[in-house]
Amino acid sequence: MHQPLISPQLFTLSPNNRDQPDDVLLDDLRAVAGRFPGTVLTRDLYGEHGRFAPATVANRFGGWGRAVERAGLESA
Repeated sequence: MHQPLISPQLFTLSPNNRDQPDDVLLDDLRAVAGRFPGTVLTRDLYGEHGRFAPATVANRFGGWGRAVERAGLESA
């Protein structure tokens, strides 16, 4: 009998980020901002702690500032 080369328990698949609706991206912006109260959510901060690439969010909403505003957050 063959043993698998790699144990399946070693892998955790990333969440499916393709074709997510706007609300999912906006909710993630709010979630990251909520972890850093009193801090303006920058692209860099979101890039370190967010689920999506900052460029993805910016492209979806026509710019980073627009995405942050649409999420109801303070922009820089």
